[in-house]
Amino acid sequence: MSLQGQHRRELFDLALRQAGYFTAQQALGVGYSYQGQKYHADVGNWRRVGRGLFRLPEIPQGEHAELVRWSLWARGEGAVSHRTAARLWGLLPELEDAAVDLTVPPGYRRRARGARLYRAEVSVADLDQRPGFRVTRPLRTVLDLAPELSAGELPAVLERALDRDSFDLPTLRRAADGRGAETALAVERAVAALRGDPFPGAVSSLPREATENQAIESEVPEDSGAEELGEDWRQW
Repeated sequence: MSLQGQHRRELFDLALRQAGYFTAQQALGVGYSYQGQKYHADVGNWRRVGRGLFRLPEIPQGEHAELVRWSLWARGEGAVSHRTAARLWGLLPELEDAAVDLTVPPGYRRRARGARLYRAEVSVADLDQRPGFRVTRPLRTVLDLAPELSAGELPAVLERALDRDSFDLPTLRRAADGRGAETALAVERAVAALRGDPFPGAVSSLPREATENQAIESEVPEDSGAEELGEDWRQW
């Protein structure tokens, strides 16, 4: 096989694992110079789908191609999370044209329309590797969603998560305690609802300092907050 044929084969194998997508950096690593990349995009061998992002048109996209594309956009630093992760695990119903939720490192600065970014650290133990992207596991997903879901939604999500992941209620409570008062309270309410027990606690029963801190955090979201993104992803 010629060197050119070898490059083509390696790129095809790479794109096949990524729903047909690949980045300019990945193509460079296979052996395609930037000049060569421009040529293949100009003549139609590759489809340019964003800044530094291409697709081989002969490869079917597959069910989760959009999530693969966003993972590559995040340069492998992002993980599908929150509502998108919950839908992948069957914890929430599917929605058409829903924004993709991604958790990225705290210092991540890129923006694009069509995704909602949450800035936080995610341990390897909290991630499940899928073909072309990573997704938060059910336990982490429940913790991420606990402050966002209503008191009527969270118990059903928690019940489904307990059926799908290898964690128990003591593990959930310990993890929730580490996420702060708001998450811990939401989880306790959901557990009580699952057991059919009354839960007397309310937000107003929290210490004044804790309640004030939550208000400050909600006004200036940082690691745990979501950001609706403004720049059109087509301008990557």
